[in-house]
Amino acid sequence: MDQHLQTYDAWIAHFDLLGFKNKIRTLPIPVLMNEVRGIVDDLRGEAEEFADKVESLFYADTFIFYSKSNEDRKYPGLLHAATHFMQKCLTKGVALRGAIAYGEIAVSTDKRVLLGSAFLDSHRCGEDQNWLGLILTTTAADRLKEIGLDPASHGFAYVNIPKRESLPRRKSSDATLKAYAYTFCRGLANFPCPLLSRIREMQHFSPEEDTIKYDHTVQFLEKHWRMFKQ
Repeated sequence: MDQHLQTYDAWIAHFDLLGFKNKIRTLPIPVLMNEVRGIVDDLRGEAEEFADKVESLFYADTFIFYSKSNEDRKYPGLLHAATHFMQKCLTKGVALRGAIAYGEIAVSTDKRVLLGSAFLDSHRCGEDQNWLGLILTTTAADRLKEIGLDPASHGFAYVNIPKRESLPRRKSSDATLKAYAYTFCRGLANFPCPLLSRIREMQHFSPEEDTIKYDHTVQFLEKHWRMFKQ
């Protein structure tokens, strides 16, 4: 395969579905494909809203947004696409987690190949989370601060993120990661987070081994969803 690769520093948001392997084993292919098709439609719809700033691609259970250039002004479009995509998925009962990173990527001319340190960073940090959440990796948070932006002003809280405990050689002291996590709050609110009831419903129907992921998510939203009394 002889593909020309365009290399540049980019913002990239990587998402993966929870329980996809189990669905492959238990669901008929037409049912599984219909679910994935709906997620892809949401992915493309969000990217099209910012067509001059953001591209998207997917494979299997992985869904990606990335900026079209290294310009920092592309970040707001990518953030909007990533957060709205995740909220749509959770509202529809689709469990996923994600991470936004910044750094070098290489993209093929047909947009079907994506490589680079930012992709690896977003993939590694995204899959290491033991909950349903979206975080900024260190590369993204550091870049935002370099250009004078505060993640806390964009709905992120700097907290300890629960990490997967089943990874090899993981020590108990490594069970959490300090990072900026998205709170799903875009402004003042005097009502409970609307996602809470949906996540509790998803937990009720999830495998027992995934219960802790939902517990972590509920605890985070209950603590960091901003409550403002009139």
